[in-house]
Amino acid sequence: MGGPARTIQDVILDQFEYLLSIGEMNIDEYTFYKAQFELLNDPNFSGQNPPKNFHLGSAVFWDSIRKIKAAEMSKNTRHRFNIQKH
Repeated sequence: MGGPARTIQDVILDQFEYLLSIGEMNIDEYTFYKAQFELLNDPNFSGQNPPKNFHLGSAVFWDSIRKIKAAEMSKNTRHRFNIQKH
């Protein structure tokens, strides 16, 4: 199984939208996370100096993974991939 083609925060938000649509998440929770992920998607977001309203734990951690797009990364690698079917 590979990583998501999009950023992790975009994938999580899609999952939260689904949970909201089936009544498994309330609108306040969804709104909170949507606002937090918008902060992460801001090109000026800094883990060293996060916005005061950032509340997802370690900003340094999120800053280190917020731009990862595995599909794009794999296009630019020169390493071989070992893909196994189980």
